[in-house]
Amino acid sequence: MPTLKSDDLGVAVRTVAKWEARGAKILPLPTMQEALDTVLQQATPEQQARFDVLRRECQPDPAIPLGSHFGEWASRAAKQPADIDVRDGDEAQDRVGTVGSEEEDTAGNVALRRLLGEAGLTHASLAKAVVAAGAEEGLSLGTNTRSVKRMLEGCQPRSPVPKLVAKVLTRHLGHEIGVTDCGFVDHSPVSDDLLDGLNCTRSVDDTALTLVRLSTQDLKQRRFLLGSPFAAAAFSEAALFALALPSSARSTARGSGRRVGSADVEIFTEHIAHLRRLDHHYGAGRIRWEVVELLHREANRVTNGTYTEKTGKALLGAIAQAACLAGSTAADVGRYSLAQRYFIQALNLAVSADDRSYAADVLATMSRLTIHMGHCAASERDKIHHARQAVALARAGLSMSHGHTTAAVAALLNAVEARGQALLGDANATRQAVLGDPA
Repeated sequence: MPTLKSDDLGVAVRTVAKWEARGAKILPLPTMQEALDTVLQQATPEQQARFDVLRRECQPDPAIPLGSHFGEWASRAAKQPADIDVRDGDEAQDRVGTVGSEEEDTAGNVALRRLLGEAGLTHASLAKAVVAAGAEEGLSLGTNTRSVKRMLEGCQPRSPVPKLVAKVLTRHLGHEIGVTDCGFVDHSPVSDDLLDGLNCTRSVDDTALTLVRLSTQDLKQRRFLLGSPFAAAAFSEAALFALALPSSARSTARGSGRRVGSADVEIFTEHIAHLRRLDHHYGAGRIRWEVVELLHREANRVTNGTYTEKTGKALLGAIAQAACLAGSTAADVGRYSLAQRYFIQALNLAVSADDRSYAADVLATMSRLTIHMGHCAASERDKIHHARQAVALARAGLSMSHGHTTAAVAALLNAVEARGQALLGDANATRQAVLGDPA
């Protein structure tokens, strides 16, 4: 008669040895009992008959039908104080707890257990993915199913495992998952580049992450950056960075996450155009949150999607438009500091998408906002400072768009520069800017 082995059950040999040693006192978890019932149903008639004989020797009650382990488990729940967790062979070990309680679901790292359920990851698959993510960063990790079990029990793994777990879950769920979202304490230093939104980075992923975090805070805190001052000089670094970065300097293709096609980008672009029409018709106050929510969702696709170089550039260009619209609606409701941050990241993405024409358009928008702030300046010194910054931004736009834009955008930039020169009180420079021949 063929005999079932531990491999047939998917458990370690030592697990079966513990079952035999403890005899009738053993009580596996319900999930393991369900697996045993399945194996029993698939066994041969001879194996089922032998099991029935052995079961009756241990449990003389003939009323219990063959294979009814859940009924047996329920009837013995109050009598057995211990059980064994045998979910994985590598992690099979005794676990003391009250049978029938929900301790396993409520104790330990509940947040991580919930995220694993949403992502459909097992202990083994998470461990394997963490090791692979570490290898991508040149790290050799020994994370295994036992390590994952300890995490779920509430243990804090050593760095950089928490960050890698968050990275793996982000890829599987399609939206950003932070270290704290996984139930871990984040001991990593906070990067100013990713949080203040006023700086540009050479990494497309970092720019997208900046927009994700910026939009997250904007949605969560309705008074986010409300008291922060507008800093005209912050636009200068972004403009210089845009001019200095060569075309096609950054790769936009990605291969981790859900597939993003040209149709997805077209739908996104149409959505932006629709929101822009609503903004013109009803005003920014009515549609601003929809714009920010759209930007937040689509910015997540940059790091959590799979797309070609061509689709990637189109996606970045569309997100740049969404970020610029988010900045315009923020400025329209008086949130100038927040608008400034959206404009800077919009410029960075437009350059990454190699869309120099739209990058020039964003620079024109920056210049117009700076002129507006100059008119509102409390002192003559601040007004002149803002006017000079506005002129510099308009000229940067002209340099950016040279040979890459339409006559309409060029005329817009000349008009914006003329407004800046007028704010400075320079009539001759204003005339030259209007004629398209700045000094």
